[in-house]
Amino acid sequence: MFCGLWADYADRDLACFACDAVTAKPPYAMILPDRDRAQLLAAPLCPTCAALPQLVRLNRCWSMLRKMWSRPGGRQVYFR
Repeated sequence: MFCGLWADYADRDLACFACDAVTAKPPYAMILPDRDRAQLLAAPLCPTCAALPQLVRLNRCWSMLRKMWSRPGGRQVYFR
């Protein structure tokens, strides 16, 4: 079902959603809810983050989503 999900990015290095490391090819896809409940987000994860226990992985991704959603219509959020 998700076989061709990252096909458009085959020639690029993707950053891990949780730790910003370079992902494997093809990356592990963490499926997360979008703000619009009718849609989903597919977040690429590096092999290290993909090997974490499921709840730890989910907590790290939720932390990032909370930061992204904390300022609707406000200032840009910069991640470092």
